[in-house]
Amino acid sequence: MLDMTGIAVVLVLVYAVLGYFKPGIALVTVAFVALALGFAAVIADQTEDLLFAPLLLLLVTLIVVAVSNRDPESRNWAHRWASWILVAIASLLLIVS
Repeated sequence: MLDMTGIAVVLVLVYAVLGYFKPGIALVTVAFVALALGFAAVIADQTEDLLFAPLLLLLVTLIVVAVSNRDPESRNWAHRWASWILVAIASLLLIVS
């Protein structure tokens, strides 16, 4: 059986590349893949990967999509949404702490 940590690392790398070249596709599909990865960690009974791997996958994809803006005039919806989601997460962490 495959190790969940190895699968999570491969998914993070795939979504980092996908987020750079196709940010819209990466932003739309990352939530479903993160949920599936968390569900697979529950089924495989690997609790160490339950929250860490989906959260890492989501954050890496959001950061890559927000930073991958090569031309400031061509900011599409995916770049704006990724930036706003990251600002919301940082604000929530600041307020809670």
